[in-house]
Amino acid sequence: LRRRLESARAHPPATGIELDTLLEDALQEIDELLLIFQALLRIARVESGEARADFVAIDLGALLTELADAYSPVAEAEGRHLDLSLQPNIVVLGDRELLVQAFVNLIENAIRHTSRGHAFN
Repeated sequence: LRRRLESARAHPPATGIELDTLLEDALQEIDELLLIFQALLRIARVESGEARADFVAIDLGALLTELADAYSPVAEAEGRHLDLSLQPNIVVLGDRELLVQAFVNLIENAIRHTSRGHAFN
């Protein structure tokens, strides 16, 4: 992010469209960094015991089904298949956002590192 912005400052984009694209990409990357920072703060709160009172019951089957529905088209577009098989009635106490982030990271890594034409589960 820093290198791209410094490069743009040294060599300004030729058109307004190029500048808009550069700024939009930078804002998106900043938003992603903020999400990571917020997740790290939530993890620190959980590890300290401070946030455990905020935990809620989460149906992992429903959560994973929701994520599989969202990421299956992405996997298929990349030539991979997401195969979801679950045990029924698995409920945990936790931070939904952190669990979503952890599972999304696993799914995205599986899409990235699974050979084309293969399934992952």
